[in-house]
Amino acid sequence: MRVLLAGDRSQDREQGRRAALRAGLECAASDCVPLADLRLRLSREPDAHLVVVFLDPDPATAARAIKAAAGQTRQPIYAVTGGTESAARDQAAAAGATAVWPLERVREELLSSTEELRRSGQAPDGRGRMISVVAAHTGAGVTTISSGLAFALAGQKPVVLAELGPGIPELALSLDLTPRHSLAELLQERERVDVSMLREASARHPLGVDVLAY
Repeated sequence: MRVLLAGDRSQDREQGRRAALRAGLECAASDCVPLADLRLRLSREPDAHLVVVFLDPDPATAARAIKAAAGQTRQPIYAVTGGTESAARDQAAAAGATAVWPLERVREELLSSTEELRRSGQAPDGRGRMISVVAAHTGAGVTTISSGLAFALAGQKPVVLAELGPGIPELALSLDLTPRHSLAELLQERERVDVSMLREASARHPLGVDVLAY
């Protein structure tokens, strides 16, 4: 599910993007725009499942952006503010905002609103299933079992196979893969990880499994 963020303060957009990524949502750098660019962004790529507009520092300008966006998309538009002024909240609601969220609760509100969109059928439920294969010590066959399971499932749905652990990395060697980026590098950038970064970090096996390995 994709989120479009609009606001005139870069720190607000960055905080909102981190919250969206932590919530498991898609939000690329190009999905974070100033208020003046929101209308053009929606006309060029009207594919966001919800829009989030930051009211600060100028609630009146943000309200005008919300009103214009409401005429372009049927997806919900949420407003976010770090202040407590009721006038700014009322202005956003009158412009067409579905709700007004406090800045410190953006992640929680994103999780709640996207779950509601999934239940109502307004957005696709693209969540996957996670299967963990663990052992008490190395050499127990975890790499063999997890690889076999991943390749057995690969013909049914997209599969990502990842190796997580403090032991000696074996997955890339076992599958004869040379990842362009290591999983460790991806974890170092965990605050900014999005779908494109995951795809860039993964190595594609000829049998159809994407592998995240050291």
